Amino acid sequence: RANDSFPKPAAANAPWDERLKHVPLSADGQIWVTFSGEERMLMQNFNRPSIGTASPALASLSFQFRHQYGADLHLGERLRVFGQIVSGQVTGDNYVSPVFGRQQNALELGQAFVEYSRPLYNGRAGVKVGRQQTHLGSGQLISAQPIHNIERNFDGVRAYYAAKAFRFDAFAYRPLVHERGAFDDTVDDTTAIWGAYGAFALPRRQHVSLNFDAYYVGYRDEESALLKATSVQDISSFGVRLYGSIHGAQIDANLIQQTGDVGPKTIDAWAMVNSIRYPVPSAPRNLTLHLVSNVASGGSREGDVIHTFDPLYSVQRHANFASSIGFTNFVDVGGGFTFDATDKLELGASLRAFWRYSIEDGYSLGYQTAVNNRKTDARFIGLLPGVAANYNLNKHVSVKGSISPLLASDGYKAIGEDGMKSYQLELLYIW
Repeated sequence: RANDSFPKPAAANAPWDERLKHVPLSADGQIWVTFSGEERMLMQNFNRPSIGTASPALASLSFQFRHQYGADLHLGERLRVFGQIVSGQVTGDNYVSPVFGRQQNALELGQAFVEYSRPLYNGRAGVKVGRQQTHLGSGQLISAQPIHNIERNFDGVRAYYAAKAFRFDAFAYRPLVHERGAFDDTVDDTTAIWGAYGAFALPRRQHVSLNFDAYYVGYRDEESALLKATSVQDISSFGVRLYGSIHGAQIDANLIQQTGDVGPKTIDAWAMVNSIRYPVPSAPRNLTLHLVSNVASGGSREGDVIHTFDPLYSVQRHANFASSIGFTNFVDVGGGFTFDATDKLELGASLRAFWRYSIEDGYSLGYQTAVNNRKTDARFIGLLPGVAANYNLNKHVSVKGSISPLLASDGYKAIGEDGMKSYQLELLYIW
């Protein structure tokens, strides 16, 4: 919501929510405030969420609630102060995961920063200082991770320059340690992240509109749990991204190389994240085809070189697996389709297949080795068919639902694991 822009007041007879997007505070109109709010309920139900983990639970049900409100104070055209408070709760049946501070949190400052910007060389330059959310590119290394009640945030500084066909960002952050009480979150002084991100619009041609990003992200964790003993971990991630439209197809291709060291070992890891979205010309109901192919490297952690890719604070792609399957040591290929059943209801179906990149490593959302990776040599994890629905009642209210049964492979069934079912329902009110 910090990126919303409402430079002019709404009409006097506009709905109340539109009038709250620009409330003048001075007679000359140079000072104004924008208000925003969000209420979300997320229901997740898992049947046998044990594949890849040690959890003995056969079923779990959770109801997660987010309450988030913000104010954006503009002091002229160059200075603004943005603040956002957030509260999260979770309850349910057999909810065995620890209720950590990003799920259960009484009340916290989700964001609180000052931004100064000014026109410069046919563009605009600025700097943000304070607590803020960050989503770089398509979120391969840094994102807001909205699946949790408390979205990912950082304390630090971000400077930028934006023009019509180019944008450059430089940043230095420390993540937050989220406690469960009110206004008791603290800065994690053992972890730091910094880097630079450049985005370029490539020359446009008929039916081709592409963009190219190049970026570097540095990361240091003084209490890394990657190895059996706590150690210092330094990672340098170098990434490129090509995205845009080619003859109507929306492509997004990402390649990331990681180097560095953890304890006495060196790091050499990589990942590719690719997707294609193709609206079928002249097809009824806006029929759109989707394809994905993702690979994240992995390997033994006993040798001198660690090949396990670290997704850092990336978008959590497989949150509907009860945080069992993440983006480490992973191969994911699949596709699906969506179509508009009505003007407000979108339906879709998909099928994806999952493998371990290396049988000497596990997979986990939390960048830890899965407990059963030593029990089976099976590389194939299973298939995930799924159906989903998205209903937009209006611009404020939406309902999303999905059903995703993960069909475990014979190799995982042989060690006592089984398939799982996940059901997810999100009710969202936002203004």
